[in-house]
Amino acid sequence: MLDHVSPVPVIDEDADVGYWRARAGRAEARVAELEAATAALRADKAGLTARVAELAGQVDKLQESVTTLSGLLFGSSSEKGGPASRGNGQGGDGGADGRDDGGVRPGGRGRRGQRPGGRGHGRRDYSHLETEERFIDVDAGQRCCAECGEPFEFLGTEDSEQIDWQVKITRIVSRRRRCRRRCSHPGPATICAPPPARPVPKGLFTAGFLARLAYEKHVLGRPVHRIVQALAADGLDVAAGTLCGALKQVAPLIAPWAAAIAAHGRTAGHVHADETSWQVFEDVAGKDGHRWWLWVFGHRWWLWVFAAPRGAVLYRLRSRRGWEEVSLDLMAYSGPKG
Repeated sequence: MLDHVSPVPVIDEDADVGYWRARAGRAEARVAELEAATAALRADKAGLTARVAELAGQVDKLQESVTTLSGLLFGSSSEKGGPASRGNGQGGDGGADGRDDGGVRPGGRGRRGQRPGGRGHGRRDYSHLETEERFIDVDAGQRCCAECGEPFEFLGTEDSEQIDWQVKITRIVSRRRRCRRRCSHPGPATICAPPPARPVPKGLFTAGFLARLAYEKHVLGRPVHRIVQALAADGLDVAAGTLCGALKQVAPLIAPWAAAIAAHGRTAGHVHADETSWQVFEDVAGKDGHRWWLWVFGHRWWLWVFAAPRGAVLYRLRSRRGWEEVSLDLMAYSGPKG
């Protein structure tokens, strides 16, 4: 019977109490460590919150600065409204209540163009143009009384004017007169009038034509093919290659002017230089691609106080962008360079 009885476990109370006390001590140390870490995190959070608030304030100030500078740089479009419309969103020529009846577009913006009742600039004077007078008479049957046939008395004219636009391309045929000697005295047997002056020897176009061509191409910036179309509309059928050749012939004629402008610009007290890419669709030996560089040199004379400031602008087309391409141009200036 005693063989089947389980042994009673022996409990060592001193050992158990020491074990649990050790675990409690470790737990308390861990809790203290976590509390210290929590306090440090809370401090870090407070510092980061303050930093975020500080950065947000800086962002607001920067946004205000950007808005102010953008307004100073770009401004407001003059076509969208005057100063009054930019200030209160109403039309620039409104009444005392800031409204322009019938002249305000949707959204409170001022209407474009001349305001009703506003002072205009008046009619332009075209009296300097070449004038052609055309008299228009009353029909013969209306210049007398229909009842008795008594003719009406002339009172004068009632005048009005129109502007006509005419483009006239003229073919000039120079017929030089020749004369033959009829006597036996020594000298040339025949003489002939001298040929007319030509800007380009044996050239087809007159000086006026070349000047207009250079103006259309370089001042108005019209491509050659559009100049060809405009000339064709006026009756002159000319190839684009012919105009390109004429422009090349003009270049040596204005080269002295370009040299004089460059020499005049080198005496300036200040020069600014800048470049931009420029496409040149011409194959040049040693040049890959069609990307060239257009350099501009702006000059100002700062010592002219009582006279209007004078300046010159010089353009140079270079195949490359490097310093060696413009060093010769810049070295010629003695003043500050920007």
